[in-house]
Amino acid sequence: IQDKLVQKQRLARCGLPVPEFRAADGGDPASLAALGFPVFQKVRKAGYDGYGVRRLESAAELARALPGPSMIERPIALAS
Repeated sequence: IQDKLVQKQRLARCGLPVPEFRAADGGDPASLAALGFPVFQKVRKAGYDGYGVRRLESAAELARALPGPSMIERPIALAS
């Protein structure tokens, strides 16, 4: 997958369950806060094995956001 946002959009169009997500720009606090907090920020390209992923717990953590084109998604509860 070259672009995580395009991948997530395609999965949603195919009817597969995906967490709520939005496009975001790492330099734009409003786009990073669009879903509220906490959120996961994921760079759209070049991330792998956890690289390019950041959990943002609150607006106070927006200064830690990864730069550039990214997406945000809500955390989901995993059943054990």
